[in-house]
Amino acid sequence: MNTVMAYLFLITFCGSALQGQNGINDWKALAGSPYDGYAVRLVGGYYLDPLDHDKLLDGLKKMKKESGLDPWPWIFLNRMIGTKKDGEKYKLLPEKTRSRLVKIKGMDIFGEAGELDGFLDNWKTSLVLAREVGAPGVALDVESYNDYGMYDVRKLADAQGKTVPEVVDGLKQVGARMADIAAKEYPDAKVLSYFIGMTRDDFRMSGHLMSVSYILLGFLERCADKKYGLKLIAGGEVGLGYCSRDLASLKAKIDYRDRAYERYRQMYPDSLVLGGIIAPWGDAGKKDGWLKMGECVKCDIKNIEGFTPYFKTLASEYNFISIYAARKANYDPFNAGDAAIFNPVIKREFKTEKNH
Repeated sequence: MNTVMAYLFLITFCGSALQGQNGINDWKALAGSPYDGYAVRLVGGYYLDPLDHDKLLDGLKKMKKESGLDPWPWIFLNRMIGTKKDGEKYKLLPEKTRSRLVKIKGMDIFGEAGELDGFLDNWKTSLVLAREVGAPGVALDVESYNDYGMYDVRKLADAQGKTVPEVVDGLKQVGARMADIAAKEYPDAKVLSYFIGMTRDDFRMSGHLMSVSYILLGFLERCADKKYGLKLIAGGEVGLGYCSRDLASLKAKIDYRDRAYERYRQMYPDSLVLGGIIAPWGDAGKKDGWLKMGECVKCDIKNIEGFTPYFKTLASEYNFISIYAARKANYDPFNAGDAAIFNPVIKREFKTEKNH
């Protein structure tokens, strides 16, 4: 049972990235919100150019001053994942971007296409920025937006023309390099990975983890070996999901996740932390897209008040909780009308002493 008030973290694709788009956000709209920190997209998930440190640092400082929140730089692994000419994302990308991504054999874990170095450079810059602006850490998005098939290490091995063990070792080496860079640039940084993926049974039953899970395992292994002071927070996007069909389902997932991660927490007690996550809506009748599928559509919560027992359950279990403010849930945290609906309930359940 958690008795500490949770660090409440905001994730949203509402608003724009600091670099590569207009970079204009009303940070003042977040002032007075219940959140402690916010994932700030430095660039979009398909952006391949180098990060502009000075411009981004100015933007992060402005965000922190105007919102009062910790600005965690958000970085995408996707920039080193390839796309296919017949893939659904190919036609949507600019020619300059897709001409580089099609050269990647699945995932550029061995650096043959030059995108691994680009990702690691961005990783380094994001950590430097977090340290300089006084944020607790960085947010790592490991979702394979370019090609979801690359979660399967067998498909990645085929794309690379290598064996599965070779690919697994390559993935772990990427994670080890990430840990070395983080330890040098921000020795006590926290790294929030939206998911680590140890509970994906479809992969576990095949005898393998998700490809990105091996990167994060490599990170943890290097932290343990070198006794780094870094923390990896498992966000819960896979283990808990954004939705649960009912409260009993959420509690069952929490229990199953605890058991699935027990061996890893024993192996990496100083580095691995489990966090919680949820994507609330204010009006069930306005849900759209992925919120009308899977467990999200099965959930009978009508409005934000209906999330009260779910919030209480997460607050009792985790010290770090992410709220995903989704467009498909009609939750734009920069919109005063939306904030007036969501903020009071979220603040009451997560930031009131009597609930802890």
